[in-house]
Amino acid sequence: MGSIFVSHAEKDAGLAREIASGLQAAGYSTWYFERDVLPGASYLTQVAGAIEQSQAVVLLVSSHALDSDQVSKEVVGAFERHKPFFPVLVDLTPPQLKQRQPEWRHALGGTTMVCLSTEGHQNCVARIIDGLKAMGISPEAGGIGLMATNRSTPTPASYTPKHLAEKILAVRASLEGEEKLFAASLKYWRIS
Repeated sequence: MGSIFVSHAEKDAGLAREIASGLQAAGYSTWYFERDVLPGASYLTQVAGAIEQSQAVVLLVSSHALDSDQVSKEVVGAFERHKPFFPVLVDLTPPQLKQRQPEWRHALGGTTMVCLSTEGHQNCVARIIDGLKAMGISPEAGGIGLMATNRSTPTPASYTPKHLAEKILAVRASLEGEEKLFAASLKYWRIS
């Protein structure tokens, strides 16, 4: 199964969506924040789970990404989990990247980078796919992957410890009871 985590800054969400669509058309499943984060659970936990389950990380390297704490956390998280990177330089050159974000040098190492400005969107996706296949990361059978369609992985239940889930559900039930009491007291005060 080829699941790919697409790391990007919020301002690059449109490009992330386009690259994810190209990868999905080739049969890879993708995960990116704007589409796949679920309400009600910690987004940090969801991102960590998605990185853990991914086979590779497409990193959109833009001036916005270099200033993003979240993207830096994703780079560190993927590096610590030994995930291969496919850096896509959006509006930077390799020397600019090294100058502005020297900390990423360890994570990216000698990884070949794709320059969006010279490659174009379609060629960029094709080069990423060629790189994935060269690393033995194959597309899923049947097209768009699980993470993109039915969200069967990751779910909060898959990574929340049982004792914590029980506490959350207990607190939720008590909050619902408090909401009903509050609504009843409001009704009483309106009548009086």
